Amino acid sequence: MNTQLEQMQQMKKMVLVSSICMIILLFWGNFNNKTEQNISKTKTKETQNTKSNIDNEAPKIIKFESRDKAISNRNDDQIIKFENDAISGSINLKGLKIDDLTLKNYRQEENKAKNIELLSPISSPDYYYIDFGWISNNKSIILPTKETIWSVIRNDKNNFTFTSNIDKNNFIVKLKLDDKYLWKIEMFANGLNVKDVTSYTRLKRSMENIKTTNSYSHEGMLLVKNDILNEEKYSNIKISNPLKLLQILGLDLEINTGSME
Repeated sequence: MNTQLEQMQQMKKMVLVSSICMIILLFWGNFNNKTEQNISKTKTKETQNTKSNIDNEAPKIIKFESRDKAISNRNDDQIIKFENDAISGSINLKGLKIDDLTLKNYRQEENKAKNIELLSPISSPDYYYIDFGWISNNKSIILPTKETIWSVIRNDKNNFTFTSNIDKNNFIVKLKLDDKYLWKIEMFANGLNVKDVTSYTRLKRSMENIKTTNSYSHEGMLLVKNDILNEEKYSNIKISNPLKLLQILGLDLEINTGSME
């Protein structure tokens, strides 16, 4: 009899303990779900606030239907023009970028009057431009941005010097164009340690309307003579006689091998 009573008491204790455990598990599950929902709502609000702040900080870019309209709608006071026998275009002082460049001696189509337009502003349908700047891991250093309006301290026959003073630091970019296509670029960050900042020259291009890309690889020698491009593979120029090689490339040289008196 005592044994049966003890067994019944043990059963009651087990049922009581099991009930308490079930109550604790149910309570913890509801509490955990509510906590996760609150965390998710908080993250969603933070993400929305971050996007809102970014949208507020970054001004919206007005897109134009054509490159010509995008160029004509730029601020003339912020445009510096350049030109030589090979190219023409302009430098935009806002963000300091070359966003207008045309090849004067090349046409878009054969027997057509329109020249090849290589670079275009960011407000054009297919932007393609070169900009200049600095980067740093030190967040306390304030650097020029795409909204910075640069000043011109030299504009002399395709020889330019631009400057921007930010937070007691002086940034300078020098651009010099030769008589063809070559640019000489010099960049200085006066007042900053060279270890803290790194200058860059960047080419940015819109990839939205690019559907296909073609590439051509040539391994060998190239020569332009009389406006004709000659291409020769290395396998075709394994010739021991260097004069024969010059003839293949279209270079007919007369070499005097006689002795000097």
